[in-house]
Amino acid sequence: MLASDLLQLLHAVLLIVGALLPVVNPPGNVPIFLNLTRGCDEATRRDLARHIAVYSFALLLGSLVLGSMVLRLFDLSGGALQVAGEAIQLLTALLGSAAVAAALLLAYRYAGRASGWIGSKGMEVMLRLSALLVLSIGVQIVWNGVKTLLAEIHIN
Repeated sequence: MLASDLLQLLHAVLLIVGALLPVVNPPGNVPIFLNLTRGCDEATRRDLARHIAVYSFALLLGSLVLGSMVLRLFDLSGGALQVAGEAIQLLTALLGSAAVAAALLLAYRYAGRASGWIGSKGMEVMLRLSALLVLSIGVQIVWNGVKTLLAEIHIN
């Protein structure tokens, strides 16, 4: 029984991390981070990356702790939640939050090196591809939410 529970936990963590990483999109945000920190030295970028990771973790932890209470308080349906981005359901595991914060830290910490490796054109391509991916995920979330809402009022 313990192995089954661990397998379910692993599955949930991988699902949450897999769902959050494209939304948070650390690699796609590298060009934005570099642009916003233009003129900063590596030590400043490293400190900013650490702060961003800590604040992101705190935000995700707050959502984890307070999210279900807010849903009950406002009596939100599953369909409404999906249209809003399914963010609360995705933030149900603390380990998922820690993984997203760590990914942010690593992506922003080594943003300068990544930029040097792939160049400005490569950064532009990465930004456009990641934007397409995030938009596609958003469209899928909205479509799932609309289908759920229509099913609630018995429209197929």
